[in-house]
Amino acid sequence: PADRPFRIGFIGVHTAFKGIDVLAQAAANISETPSVEFYIAGTGRDEFAEQARKTFPAHKTKFLGWTKPEDFFPQIDLLVAPSIGAEAFGRVAVEAFAHAVPVIGTNLGGLSESILPDVNGLQVPPSDSDAIGACIYKIASDPDYYESLSKGALASAPQYTAKNVATAYTNAFETIVAGKDA
Repeated sequence: PADRPFRIGFIGVHTAFKGIDVLAQAAANISETPSVEFYIAGTGRDEFAEQARKTFPAHKTKFLGWTKPEDFFPQIDLLVAPSIGAEAFGRVAVEAFAHAVPVIGTNLGGLSESILPDVNGLQVPPSDSDAIGACIYKIASDPDYYESLSKGALASAPQYTAKNVATAYTNAFETIVAGKDA
């Protein structure tokens, strides 16, 4: 976006498992990078969450509180999902894709299965704030690369529609049944 800073987003509960502290450290490390800002949605009420929020650069971070995904994703350019444990599915990535928002996520669990490096986002090791910062810089500083990831994110979304998932299950069950009958 030429008319505003590049917006990096996070949406979720502010817990250690979700890795908000890792993103906060990455944000602090790249706080001097021009033209980036952070939009943080979700809540957390303990000391850990409060400390994580304090780590973000105050002059470049907007805390939104609890926000509906459909209201959040149109406001951001890039989602970071820095979970330090394996997410079963990583629905947040699919929701981002549906809004043409690429995702930087950890290379664990469901997130690693939906994020295709250099197609719809990038993968990083868990708890690696330096890798997250490097990925943010790579995407935010290259408009053509960002546009390619954004298009890839949107193209990735349809495979997760209810109809397509139901078709995949039906095909899998039919294959299993056919194999038992053979």
